[in-house]
Amino acid sequence: MVNNFDIMFGMNIHVIFTGGTISGVIEGDSIRPGGDLKGRLGLCDKNELHFTFEEPYRILSEDLKAFHVLKLKDSVAMAADHSDGIIITHGTDTLHYTAALLHYMFAGIGIPVILVSSAYVLSDPRSNGRVNFEAAVEYIRRKGTPGVYIAYKNPSFEGVAQIIRGDRLLSSMAGSSDFYAYDGPDMRRGCGSYKEKKCALGEVSDDFRSGDAGLEELIYDENLFSDLPVRDIKLCEKSDMILRLAAYPGMCFNSDLVTDRTRVVMLEGYHSGTIGVTDGLRVFVKYCKERRIPVLLSFLNSGESEYETVDTYRKAGVIPVYDVPPVALYCKLWLIFSNFTES
Repeated sequence: MVNNFDIMFGMNIHVIFTGGTISGVIEGDSIRPGGDLKGRLGLCDKNELHFTFEEPYRILSEDLKAFHVLKLKDSVAMAADHSDGIIITHGTDTLHYTAALLHYMFAGIGIPVILVSSAYVLSDPRSNGRVNFEAAVEYIRRKGTPGVYIAYKNPSFEGVAQIIRGDRLLSSMAGSSDFYAYDGPDMRRGCGSYKEKKCALGEVSDDFRSGDAGLEELIYDENLFSDLPVRDIKLCEKSDMILRLAAYPGMCFNSDLVTDRTRVVMLEGYHSGTIGVTDGLRVFVKYCKERRIPVLLSFLNSGESEYETVDTYRKAGVIPVYDVPPVALYCKLWLIFSNFTES
C-alpha cells in the first residue's frame, strides 16, 4: 500500500518496486528478485526529497503478463495525484514493453513517471542501477516534462544516463545490455474526440481490417487513449488478435498461422524498414487481404530515403508504418484491440 500520502513537504517521489535484476540477489548460481531494495539504494528522506514506497508485485520481467501491467497502471494512477514524480524499478527484458504501454495509457499525466532498470544486480560493480535511479530522481527534482520515460545508461559507454520517452526505446541486441532510442521524426496526427474514436474503432471487424487510411490515423494518434479514464483502460491477457512475424532470409509465410482471432499481421522488417518480397509474401498478403486483415510492416524512418524494396512490398499490399518502433506499435495495437473491439 502507498504510505504517508498526507505528509507533504518538499518534493514527494513515489517509488514502485516490481522486481527485476535491479532488485536481484544472488543465491547459488541464480538471481532472484528480493531483499531490501530500499536499503540497497539508500532511499531515505533527505533535504527536500520525501520518498513513499509500494510493491504491487515482484517478478523477473520476462514473466510480465497483462495482469501485472494493469496492477502497475492502477498503482501509478493512485499515486499520481499525490506525487511530484513516480519511479518504477523494472527488469530489462520487458522494460520497453511496459514503458510503451504506460506511455499510451498515461498520455495526459501531469508528472514524470520514470522506469529504471539495471543490467546487473546492485552488488555487481558493473551495475548501472544506481546511476539510472539517481538520474530519475534528478529529472523529477528538476521538474522535467511530464510523461512516461526510461532512465538508462548503457554499461558499455561512459557518461550519464539518458532520459528516453516511453515509446521510443528499441530492443537491445541479443547478448547486450545496451539500449538505444529511436531519435527520428515524431509523427503526431489527431483523430478527433473519444466519441469519434469509439465509433471508428467499433468498425474494426470491417473497415479497420481492410487496411484503409483509418488504421493509419489510429496508429499515429499520440493521444488515442487520453480521453478514456485510466481506470477503464483494459489489456487483454492474450494478444492473439496480432500475428507478429520477424523478417529473416529464407522466410516462409504460413497462412495456417492466421486464425479466426487474427485482426492484424505485424511484420518486423530489417533495420532499414525492408523485407524480401517473394512469391510467398505476395500469396500470404493476398490471403490476408481476402479476409480483410491488414499486413503492416514496422518500421520506416520518414526522415530517410527509402529503398526500392519499399515500393515493391507496398504494391504487394503491405502497409509500411513510419516512425513507430516495433515494440511501441505492438503495444499500441494490443491496447486498441483490448479496449475498442470485441475480445
